[in-house]
Amino acid sequence: MSISILTVSLFLTGCVYSFMKGTLSVKEYSLGEIANNSLNAELKLILYDALSKQIPQYGNIQLKESEEAKDTLSVEIKDYHRKEDAYDAAGNILSYRYSLSIDYIASNKRFPVNAVKSFNSSLGEAECKDSISNESVKQFIDKLRGDF
Repeated sequence: MSISILTVSLFLTGCVYSFMKGTLSVKEYSLGEIANNSLNAELKLILYDALSKQIPQYGNIQLKESEEAKDTLSVEIKDYHRKEDAYDAAGNILSYRYSLSIDYIASNKRFPVNAVKSFNSSLGEAECKDSISNESVKQFIDKLRGDF
């Protein structure tokens, strides 16, 4: 009985480990400037919300006040586009393709991320912006992990 419990616990430990790639040398950042070079002013606030949620949850990284953190994370929103992606036979739009290009600067390194995602046209643009912003932050965290 104890051998099977040990085997199951080792198996589960191995699975959890396989979901996290890389280890981070810096596990706390202060959030620096979020520069928005896109034509969509509200993306700055949407991205701030995504960073505040995804970095601690998905990245297991702490966001701290600037004097307490070991490093600073800055963000530059380069570009944002929404384009019709698919149509039905009558010419109605079925889906939109969203793209968001962002440069994340952490540990004096630039991590460019281009998130592209298609959404059903029944979804509102605000919901799609939230989703693609969260996806962008997750891609950044994956790149950050892979760099260390």
